[in-house]
Amino acid sequence: VDVPIAQTTDMYGRKKDNRAEKKQFLEALKSKFTEYANYDYPAIILGDFNLHENAVFKEYLPLFNDILFEVTAKEPTWENYKIDYIFVNSKMKELIDDSRIFKPHDTDYSDHKYLYVDIKENGISF
Repeated sequence: VDVPIAQTTDMYGRKKDNRAEKKQFLEALKSKFTEYANYDYPAIILGDFNLHENAVFKEYLPLFNDILFEVTAKEPTWENYKIDYIFVNSKMKELIDDSRIFKPHDTDYSDHKYLYVDIKENGISF
C-alpha cells in the first residue's frame, strides 16, 4: 500500500490538503486489516503508510497494531521516521522466523529503506 500524505505541493508551490482522502484511505485499509486478521490462511499488508508519531491521523498506527502483527524493527525507514511497515495475520506469523529482527536496509533505488521478512516453507526459510 501507499497511503496518501495529508498535504502535497504542486509544481507551482501551491499546497493541496489531502486529509479527507488520507482519512478515507485509512478507513478502507482498517477494514482490510480486519478482513485479513480473520483469514484462515496467511495474509500480509505492507508498504508506505505515511504514519509516524508526528503524522496526521497517527492514531491509526496503534489500531493497525491491535488488528495485525507488525513484524519489522522500529528503526526509521525514511529520514528520521518509520513510515514503512509489514503487518501479518496470525497464520502468516507462524511462517516467519521469530528469532530474527527484520531491520530496514538502504537502497540506491528509493529515498526509503526497504523492509523484508524471511518466510518458512516446510521449516525452511527463503
